[in-house]
Amino acid sequence: MLDYDWTHRVRLEGWLNLGEWVTWTGNNRAKAPDTYCAGIIGRSIRHVSTGTMEKLLERYHALSAGQERASFLAENADTYAQATWQIPAYAAIDYFWAETVPVLLHIARGTSGLDRVRIVFFFNN
Repeated sequence: MLDYDWTHRVRLEGWLNLGEWVTWTGNNRAKAPDTYCAGIIGRSIRHVSTGTMEKLLERYHALSAGQERASFLAENADTYAQATWQIPAYAAIDYFWAETVPVLLHIARGTSGLDRVRIVFFFNN
């Protein structure tokens, strides 16, 4: 596991509403969105293409900052488009990498090395 190249980039995707799309594109799409969902359904949910979402984004930026933009976001709060982005593999497993791996390394130091530590994954389908 430690020999694996955790710096390679992985492709992720998710559904973003217009407000999150504004924030994500404001970051130049250089990182993953702050929030997204794997899928979303509901009576008021409107799924649009990325092209349509980009047109909504242009309309948003053409508005005056403040109340006009806030109203536009509120009107389109249930409008979602699917986005894709790439991040390093270590970022995709951030909690495991930041919290679990250091504990395993600490255990390995006290048990004669890495060959004495095992990880068991359980999958329940």
